[in-house]
Amino acid sequence: MAPRPGVKAAKALAQSTDETKWAKIDRRYPEMIKSTGGEKLEQLQKQLDDLSVRFTKKQSSAEADDNDSNYDAANRTIVPLSKDEFMSVVQWKFAKGKDRSAFLMKHLTKNSDAEIQDSISTAFEIADTIPMNSNDDDNDHNDSARIIKNSIKALTKLKGVGPATASAFLCLYRPDIFCFMDDEVIETFCGKRVYTLKVYVEMNEECRRVARTLGNDNNTWSVYRVGRALWTSAKLSAFGCDVDDADDDSKADDKEERTIGIVRSSAQTGADGHSSGGRKRRKRA
Repeated sequence: MAPRPGVKAAKALAQSTDETKWAKIDRRYPEMIKSTGGEKLEQLQKQLDDLSVRFTKKQSSAEADDNDSNYDAANRTIVPLSKDEFMSVVQWKFAKGKDRSAFLMKHLTKNSDAEIQDSISTAFEIADTIPMNSNDDDNDHNDSARIIKNSIKALTKLKGVGPATASAFLCLYRPDIFCFMDDEVIETFCGKRVYTLKVYVEMNEECRRVARTLGNDNNTWSVYRVGRALWTSAKLSAFGCDVDDADDDSKADDKEERTIGIVRSSAQTGADGHSSGGRKRRKRA
C-alpha cells in the first residue's frame, strides 16, 4: 500500500514544538478543503461546523474559531441527530479522503433513525465521562484510553461504521479528546495505514500528546485541531504549495488561485494520490 502523498511534511510538523508554525499551517485548512473537494466538500465542511456548534451549544458560528477546545461542560447536551445529518458526516468523510462509498453506502443507509440516535447518544455519554480538557495525569491515562475505545465501539455497532467513521462524529462533539482518523495522520504516527481500533487509539494518543505540548492546558490546541493541521500540512506538500506562504490577508486571493492551479495540474498527473481507478477495499473504515 503506497503512502499518502505529503506524509513526510506531516511527520516533520509532528516533531515541531513551534506553535506559530502549527497555527500558520492550520489556518490554511479551509484552502485545502476547497482544493481537495471543491464546493461540494466546502459545503459539507460547513454542515459539519454547524453540527459541532449544535453539539457544543455555542451561541453562534462566529464563536467557532481556531481554538476548538473552549467548551463549558455545564452547557453541554446531547442533541438529536437525524439520518440526513448522519449521512452528511459520512459524505464529508468520503469526500475528504479516499471514497469508499461504493461498498459502504449500501450498509450505512440501512441504519434507522432510532439506531443512529441510540448509538450516537451512547457514544457521547461515554465520552463525557472524561472531564473537559483533561490532562490525563498518571492513573487517569488508562481510564481515558478505555473510555475512548468504548466511545468508538458504541458507534461501530452501526452498519458500515468503522473506527474512522466513528471518529468523524466524536471529533465534532469532543474535539478536546478526539481527532479524526485521516489517512495522513495514521501514517504520520503509526506507519502502515490500518483502520483498526488499536491504530486509532495509538494515533489519537499521539495527537493528544502534541496538543498538550502546543498549549492544550491553555485551551488553545484541541486534539482535533492537531490532526487537522497535520492533514493540512500533508495536503499542502502533496499539492506542491509553499507551506511558508505569507498569511497577509491582501495575498489570500492570489494564494488561493495559485493553489487551485497547482491542484488542477497535480490531478492530471495523479499527484494527489486519490485516483478513481484504484482497487476498492471491502473493509469498514
